[in-house]
Amino acid sequence: MLQRIIYGALYAIGAILLFLFGTPEIVCAVVGIMVLGGLYEFFNAIGFLKNKKIPVIISAVFSPVMVIAVFLTGSWSGLWINAILWYYAAMMLLYMVIDFGNVSFTDISVAFLGTCYLTMFPVNICLLRLDEDYGKLYIWIPFIIAWLSDTFAYFAGRFFGKHKLIPHVSPKKTIEGSVGGILGAVLIMIVYMLICEKYFGLHPKYIKGIISAATLSVFAQFGDLVASCIKREHGVKDFGSLVPGHGGILDRFDSVIFIAPMVYIMVYCDLIF
Repeated sequence: MLQRIIYGALYAIGAILLFLFGTPEIVCAVVGIMVLGGLYEFFNAIGFLKNKKIPVIISAVFSPVMVIAVFLTGSWSGLWINAILWYYAAMMLLYMVIDFGNVSFTDISVAFLGTCYLTMFPVNICLLRLDEDYGKLYIWIPFIIAWLSDTFAYFAGRFFGKHKLIPHVSPKKTIEGSVGGILGAVLIMIVYMLICEKYFGLHPKYIKGIISAATLSVFAQFGDLVASCIKREHGVKDFGSLVPGHGGILDRFDSVIFIAPMVYIMVYCDLIF
């Protein structure tokens, strides 16, 4: 536990420094590294690094190209984004035809969905930071909701947990812990909206913000369960061992990755500010 707390604090300090002083270019570069690291962990966990190397290579080329394209265009729209996604799908399907018998449609589908999940979800962090007016404020939201919701859920489950949430996926998670995570997310969002209003001139929509925080917490917990399903299916405890006590990149950022697109949509649909 002490080791987990120490390295968790180091994670938090690193994130705070990045959000405070990182330019959009630096943030997007960090996201690109996170995406490639996450892909490596994912393909290693499902066994593709040893047996299905070409789909891994194609995916490893697609991911940074997509991050760069989103950074340069500043949105999901545009010819380049559509072209890159089409070429990626086409290359994967073409390889299935060339190596039919060794690579199945199931293999290609797993690689494609996993890569889109681990590329197109977190790249929304770049889009949040690229906002010219309030990017430095928006980028905090997926991280504080995911990480603090997880912290509240952990302690609520530890002290009050009695009823298992989904024991066949994650035996330690409880309904009480889940509710604690939701309440914690709502609390932290209220505090964050107050700070943004008082010191940065934003005008939060408190009711919508509270509903958004609760929704994000639910999906953050769901993102953690998605990662647990993948690990359980393939018999791995953690995706990696990058940081002692926290596992790999996907172990630490699974919830952040999952809710990043939702935060982007909520921000630009005026559901928080």
